[in-house]
Amino acid sequence: MLSGIALCSAIFGAAMLALLRNGCPARQRDWFAVAIMAAVSGALLGMAIEAMFLDSFGTDGWIREGVLLAIGVSVPLFSAYALMSGQKIPAFGELLGSTDCGPLSLLSILLGILLGVTTVMACITALGLVFDPRCRDFPFAPMTMAAISLFALRTSRTSHDALPMSEMLFAVLLGSSAIYIVFNEGFENWQSLWTCAAYALLGATLLRGTELKVQSSLIDVSSLALETAPQTSSQTRLGV
Repeated sequence: MLSGIALCSAIFGAAMLALLRNGCPARQRDWFAVAIMAAVSGALLGMAIEAMFLDSFGTDGWIREGVLLAIGVSVPLFSAYALMSGQKIPAFGELLGSTDCGPLSLLSILLGILLGVTTVMACITALGLVFDPRCRDFPFAPMTMAAISLFALRTSRTSHDALPMSEMLFAVLLGSSAIYIVFNEGFENWQSLWTCAAYALLGATLLRGTELKVQSSLIDVSSLALETAPQTSSQTRLGV
């Protein structure tokens, strides 16, 4: 209980620190998003710590549960700070330098790494529940803490220049795995339903940056058609 209160206070403290450094007034919906991050993370931190000690069998189990707990704690903190400082989550293409987006700030690089690690851990646990579900636990607590924070930040600060291919592939993988797990485990397993909802929310977070890209592509195609139409008509008149 005390650990959850401490994490909740730390999330609000990170948001206040970013607000003081930024110097700009925050929007009301940004504070609402920070409140959701803090409430969810503080309520689920105890479950995540308990899962790390009870569900860790062997070295690989301790590493997996430790990484999940680290994700669940660090993602809300950095997301709250980035939300109040106006930073966005870079796409995987921007993080790897495959797009002409310019240099990224240190905070943006950390956010991209956290998104990547969260996505990889979600895919590992989801595929494990699909192909070998025996004696596997559902990481509903840390995945929920990370997914809600990333979704709130991605909704507020959408990436405009990202190539969505890798994000779409991961989102399809998480969505299809969540559907299979739900029907395989049954609707009576509340941990399965909760975990699959976290996977779906993370998939929606990955797809969130593709909307403006699709819209901008449609605008470019329509403008190109409008530019070429007068040229085609003038050439036709000259030919006649």
